[in-house]
Amino acid sequence: MPVTTKTGDRGFTSIKDGRVSKDEPVIEALGNLDECSSLIIHMQAQLELDKEPWEKIVKELYDISAYVAGYKKTIDLEESIKRLETFIEANQSKYSNFIYPFDNKKAAFLHYVRTVVRRAERSLVRVNETQLVDTAVLQYVNRLSDYCFVNELV
Repeated sequence: MPVTTKTGDRGFTSIKDGRVSKDEPVIEALGNLDECSSLIIHMQAQLELDKEPWEKIVKELYDISAYVAGYKKTIDLEESIKRLETFIEANQSKYSNFIYPFDNKKAAFLHYVRTVVRRAERSLVRVNETQLVDTAVLQYVNRLSDYCFVNELV
């Protein structure tokens, strides 16, 4: 399949349900989820963090994207949410006040990732106004922003 199809040259793209305008909320949400994944991959590559948890997160974000685009009818994020919550609960005691990570590359990257995840969450809420989004998706993305925040402390 060629990379350049030219089918999007007039402002439309394809999802499972057919052609939609690139300014539709669902396309905005998919772009924000893609940006989250890309930024996480960039962060991991730059900082050489433990790949395992971040690879899981990127895969989960791809699964969420497939679900939001209509390519998956259902999504099961229960174990993923529990995994994030377990980490958050185990490490949140290190939090005492808001972090300004000027002198810590890892914390600065995670600070940025967290804000992009929160943007993705807001865009998924907009999608949910017109197309039902599984509450587990919203919960997962909300926990992911918390996970990034707590990771700044570790």
